[in-house]
Amino acid sequence: YGPNRGNFHVAIFGNNFQAGSRFKIKFGLHEASEYEFHGSSSIVVRLPPKDYPSGEVLVAASNNSGKTWGPAVNFRFYDVGIPEADSKNSQLALLTGQILNVRRAVTNIVNIENDLRTQLKNISGIRSAILDAAGMKPSIKESDSTANNIKPAEATNVRNKKGNEREIRLFISSPFRDMQKERDQMVKMVIPKLRKMCYERDLIFSYIDLRWGVTSDQSEQAITLHMCLREIETANLFVGAYGERYGWSIGNERDSGSNELLAKSFEYAAKEFPWVERFRDRSVTELEMRMILDRLYEGPPKTAWFYFRDPYYIEEVPRDERHHYTSEGPESAAKLDRLKASILETKFPVKNYTRPEEMAEYVYEEIKNYISRKYPNDASLSLLDRERFRHDIYLSLIHI
Repeated sequence: YGPNRGNFHVAIFGNNFQAGSRFKIKFGLHEASEYEFHGSSSIVVRLPPKDYPSGEVLVAASNNSGKTWGPAVNFRFYDVGIPEADSKNSQLALLTGQILNVRRAVTNIVNIENDLRTQLKNISGIRSAILDAAGMKPSIKESDSTANNIKPAEATNVRNKKGNEREIRLFISSPFRDMQKERDQMVKMVIPKLRKMCYERDLIFSYIDLRWGVTSDQSEQAITLHMCLREIETANLFVGAYGERYGWSIGNERDSGSNELLAKSFEYAAKEFPWVERFRDRSVTELEMRMILDRLYEGPPKTAWFYFRDPYYIEEVPRDERHHYTSEGPESAAKLDRLKASILETKFPVKNYTRPEEMAEYVYEEIKNYISRKYPNDASLSLLDRERFRHDIYLSLIHI
């Protein structure tokens, strides 16, 4: 995070950064300057002095002058005019959320590494001791990851009792290509207001947007579905949105490479979620929604809302971008029609909207009302309980 008046440096870590005049990093709509490369995985940039809107923006990098952008992460501009006490509270809420995100990322990486080591051992017959001697020791020992009775596969769902009862975890499900504006509206306009509301009521708010998990690296894409389903299991709020695109699925409308990659992703996810096998001909987005619609998860029922965008929205899209908003083909269009019909037959509320901004307003009102009903103003913790609550959250973080 940084002050909303700019004039500061930011260290950014990633991979495949290519030094040169074509490399760019943007913070929302604002481009950074003074790139200082420290290899292909780290860079220091400067935000020029100017007034930036306070709140969260997406940070992304490009190696080709902005034609395509890599996976985005969140960055927060804080208002330097906020009194010191409020600023500290905001920083506390922000840092708590960042630690939770890092914890989930570390857990996913450890699980991926363990799976890859198992595959390597099965294929080659190499024993763990030989891998260790070759400098391939596990990043985190099993004994460390299972400390305090925490198993690697369970780490993303670890909360102490108070933290779990006072945490709101929101998962957004939609195809990516034609829903970028909706997701950006959520990050810029909705999430900051909900976080503020939750902090004032002694709640933890987590927003799950896995755009950053869908990269061009095939090994990462093969576990994207698995990651999504795990996150849905830990979420208690779910928002599903659809336009005219059905989303990534196996079929004649895709090339063989895309089909093969998604088949691997289904196979990987089915190890933990066997019901995935029944939907191999569906899109990743439909599987996310099926998990909610057909209650294919354990635990209490989840609250969910669904939103359908008006097909005529495409008339507002520039002509050279409209192909991103149209259906992938007749097969996908038919599957999407059937899915929308099945959603309308459920008990979950469904709303139609005309523009991304309208959907953001709907989502904000629904979740605001949900929070107000479940955690009214007079349900805030006492000073003593608040301190205990924050202490328990801190302990749950450092024990992971």
